[in-house]
Amino acid sequence: MRQALKIIIFLSAALIILANGSTPAFPRTPTREQVQQSRERRFQELDKNRDGQVSLAEYLAFFKADSPRGGNFKI
Repeated sequence: MRQALKIIIFLSAALIILANGSTPAFPRTPTREQVQQSRERRFQELDKNRDGQVSLAEYLAFFKADSPRGGNFKI
């Protein structure tokens, strides 16, 4: 009898969760447009002088600012 009650409670809870339409635990895969927009934003962040190219100095300055150690790396 106890086992049957546990099963009924479990199934009821599962039904409520499924009927609720809650969002999935993992985010959906981004669309191609979202990926392209993300790339463009990142490029704009890197291209400080807006010349359409990312120079080595811009690249290193960007990642030095993002580095927790202040960019202590060798080339």
